[in-house]
Amino acid sequence: MVCHDVAGNWNFAIELLAQHNGPRVIGLIGAVRAPEIGYMFNVSYWGCGYATEALRAFIPLFFEHYSGRHIADYAERNCGEHVDEAGAMNGNTAKAPLAPRYEYAEAHTDTELVSSQNVLTKVGFTLHEKREKDFENPVLGLRDSLVFRMSRPVDEGGS
Repeated sequence: MVCHDVAGNWNFAIELLAQHNGPRVIGLIGAVRAPEIGYMFNVSYWGCGYATEALRAFIPLFFEHYSGRHIADYAERNCGEHVDEAGAMNGNTAKAPLAPRYEYAEAHTDTELVSSQNVLTKVGFTLHEKREKDFENPVLGLRDSLVFRMSRPVDEGGS
């Protein structure tokens, strides 16, 4: 996965290791409106287990990133950003802000997208609520959605 970290958006491109001359980037995963997460894949890669694999890899990173620590600390370890001794990223004078701490990750899916619901439950999300006509699809009009949540894991220190 390739990291893209901009204020309020934390997203990754999902790459398939080069095997043929086909596309390398097969999907995206991330948090656009944290704690809401989302993912999407090229239709050619649906049903191959890549969404489950990517979500399993992403969720621990999500909870680490949104843990209330300085974004700069995380960025240096995981995105290759340079952080100086004062905690400034890439030469900026101000220390990077704290990332908020979220106690859960949330995903929304159309009530008819059973395969996406299965991905979420395989990874450990549970159905939180059903919302009626809360999303407008440009082709299908107003749609119902299901909201799934996963709580932040309790760490070994009990927090």
